[in-house]
Amino acid sequence: MNTEELGIKIKALGISPRFYSLDGELIDDAIVLDKFIEDGWYRVFYLDEKGNYRKEQKIDSEEKACEYIYDLFTKP
Repeated sequence: MNTEELGIKIKALGISPRFYSLDGELIDDAIVLDKFIEDGWYRVFYLDEKGNYRKEQKIDSEEKACEYIYDLFTKP
């Protein structure tokens, strides 16, 4: 799965775009997917309402990062 496919799946779940960013845009109180251009890694984190990065994960592929985010929204 890539970010485009993930966006479609999350939208189908009825989750507001207010709660996630798949292009690195920093949105408070949301899950953010950011790509480290220089080394090809992906970073997934929760940006809290005070601007703090929480539960940050560094993931080595877009597919794994997208699966991780999808699991965050679908698994308890």
